[in-house]
Amino acid sequence: MSEAIEQGLKKEHFDTHGLKLVARSDRYEIYDDQRMNKAIVWMVKGKKKEDSDLMRIEIPRPKRKIEWRIICYVVECLKYRSPLVPFVLKDKSMMRLAEYMYRYRSRSKDSLPIYAAIIRAYCRYAEMEPDELVESCLDDEGNPDPKKVTQASKLVDEFLAEEEANGNTTYTLLTKSARIKTFYKVNGIEISLPIRYSSRVTYRDRAPRPEEVQRLIEVADLREKAIISMLATGGFRISTLLGLKYRHVKEDLESGRVPLHIHVEAELNKGKVCDYDTFINEEAVHYLKLYLEQRRRGTDKIPPEIITDESPLFRTYEKEVKPLPSDSFRKIFYGLLRKAGLDKKNGKRREIRIHSLRKFFRTQMAALGFPSIT
Repeated sequence: MSEAIEQGLKKEHFDTHGLKLVARSDRYEIYDDQRMNKAIVWMVKGKKKEDSDLMRIEIPRPKRKIEWRIICYVVECLKYRSPLVPFVLKDKSMMRLAEYMYRYRSRSKDSLPIYAAIIRAYCRYAEMEPDELVESCLDDEGNPDPKKVTQASKLVDEFLAEEEANGNTTYTLLTKSARIKTFYKVNGIEISLPIRYSSRVTYRDRAPRPEEVQRLIEVADLREKAIISMLATGGFRISTLLGLKYRHVKEDLESGRVPLHIHVEAELNKGKVCDYDTFINEEAVHYLKLYLEQRRRGTDKIPPEIITDESPLFRTYEKEVKPLPSDSFRKIFYGLLRKAGLDKKNGKRREIRIHSLRKFFRTQMAALGFPSIT
């Protein structure tokens, strides 16, 4: 039990005797209360690890194993967005959306928070809960009513018009309309909207120049030096890179082969479509070796670590060995941009973002005559 959870449970006088623990992390615990026929979720509020205030969520006990899986998926995806957890868990239509994403999509931990935030904003505008939105489209027999569906379509269009008036770009509006349509679709309702928004990107990022990448590396610590150089020379998405384990680099790293070959399984790739192979250069290998040696020795932040095949390639600076989350590195990266004097805006968005390092990789490969990656 994590320190924050334990402190919070003591404060709330919550007795876990007789309950079956279903899942646990440093930010939540999920219990099966068979006696009261409930599933109980305890979650740490806030994003900081020192937060100890808890929220308790009770929902009817699932009857199917897959429902427990969906609950765990929702809580894990939203563990840093705790207010969204009851919004999803307590609503049947939102749980259908979560099941759809778990069973038929990529199970990305980044997608569900986006869907949930957009649907919640739409609900606030409509002054209805998700289940009420769905029910408002049905006839007395529970089937979609064409006239009511048309009214719902108008409501979505009005919401998007307000979002446009608030300064949302056409690409953002397209994204929001697609997420809302998916919510309705998985609940058996086909929303029809005017084709009004394009996928044109309003605020484009750019590939950093080689000297700018070098400036980022110069102001970074050893872990971030390794991450930035691997993103720039291996073409990884940040979520893919931070999902790698030591076994992915072990053979070439220990044998001293450069460039170092990395085989990425489909499960780590966006969409989970196929495996692929990439390489990192001598500089990236150098920083990676130094970083792993530092972990083995230990620092003032982390104790000495025995690195195994299943150790995360990049970890947090907490005592417990845990993979570095993508959201955490994003904050670190933007701090490095400011430190390097590269935090410039193109309209509302930054000129250089994490994904810009993937663009850097593409431009360098194109300059060498290689085809662009997708």
